[in-house]
Amino acid sequence: MISLAQYLSADRVVELASRDKAGAIRELIEAAARSGGGFDPARAAAQILEHEAVITTRLGDSVGLPHARLPMKKPAMLAVGRSAGGIDYGDENPARVRLLFLLLVAEKEAELGLTILAALGRRLRDEKLSARLLEPSSPSAFVELLDAGPPREEAPSPPVLDMTDMILRHAIEAAREAEANAAIVCVDAETNLDAVLDAGWPVPVILACQDCVPSERPARAAATMLRLPAPGRNRTDSVRLGLLMCVARRLVGRNDVVVSLSGPPHAGFLDTLLVTRVGQELGALSEAWVSDIGGDIQPVVLERLVELAGSLAREGREGRPVGTMFVVGDHARVTEQSHQLIINPFRGYAEEDLNVLDPRLEETIKELSAVDGAFVVRGDGVLLSAGTYLRPLRRGEPLPSGFGARHNAAAGISASTGALAVVVSESSGAVTVFHDGRALISLEKSAAG
Repeated sequence: MISLAQYLSADRVVELASRDKAGAIRELIEAAARSGGGFDPARAAAQILEHEAVITTRLGDSVGLPHARLPMKKPAMLAVGRSAGGIDYGDENPARVRLLFLLLVAEKEAELGLTILAALGRRLRDEKLSARLLEPSSPSAFVELLDAGPPREEAPSPPVLDMTDMILRHAIEAAREAEANAAIVCVDAETNLDAVLDAGWPVPVILACQDCVPSERPARAAATMLRLPAPGRNRTDSVRLGLLMCVARRLVGRNDVVVSLSGPPHAGFLDTLLVTRVGQELGALSEAWVSDIGGDIQPVVLERLVELAGSLAREGREGRPVGTMFVVGDHARVTEQSHQLIINPFRGYAEEDLNVLDPRLEETIKELSAVDGAFVVRGDGVLLSAGTYLRPLRRGEPLPSGFGARHNAAAGISASTGALAVVVSESSGAVTVFHDGRALISLEKSAAG
């Protein structure tokens, strides 16, 4: 998880005097300019207010996220304004905004800007953290609290049998005997990382977790931190999801042998060891493997779509289960094999306002998930359409019973294009990823959400 403290300093956490949006935004721009951002404050204000006139940057009821890309010295800067009385945000929502996050990004750092917005969104969706950020505190304490992320739940009582040390010893022995290429360890906030990282691994270590905590420890131990986009509530799904994300990030290859360790969620110990060849493990699900999985798809976009799919599987919409599909990558050929069931709700908006990594779009996506058809997403995360009917030129492999028309369409479009399709089942809540006409991985509802 990205550390926000490198983009936000205590001198840019201010108590807002303005009660209107334009005045509050100008206060934050002035605070950012005073700390040496190397940008034109007048240009920043004009660009942000022009953007606000077209589309609101409100997140939920009490948070605003105005942002702009500008010529500036630093790659990115955050400034935060707190308002006890609230700010009139000038949109249809009558609630007053109490936290205002200003994000300024250098013109060539668009991807960094989206990454920061996504990190902010993940933190601010947590009600407990948002409430604590609104409490009176010093600017430095505010920065520390925001950077730490959502508060952790109390760890459960120690298990009767903690097999971590034994599993680690056997895993290291297995890695040597199998001539493994890497080790993937599924960890959580309660896992003793020192025990894992100091075990004397003969291969590179990848720490896969859903609630990664920023830390210098993995870097010092030459380990890679990988964020899983959905909590794995069963060990097998955690390992398979970790393998898929590692392949998407080119951390492991088709023929690599990987030692995988996992345990019960939030238990703080490891109890399961798996040694497998990557292609065989994922092939057990799909009966095939394509070494260039993902094509033009950025890994962070795939992670976000699986995360969104898991959230829809768990929460549904307005208390009802929903089924939907995201088709990502190879958008030109996907567009040729589809047409709109409804007027495209994303047409006419600037691309910078339509990226799935932007947390402001989450509610829009969830609202549109109730509409028949698929979301079509470009490989860099830009939403191209919703309510899209797919007409694939090829059919996918025969699917197991229980898969319906949506899954068959996903298999077909992934067979006739280079796209991936992420499907949420309305009946079971399972999340399935299709590639090359086959189900590459399927996550049960408890694991997907």
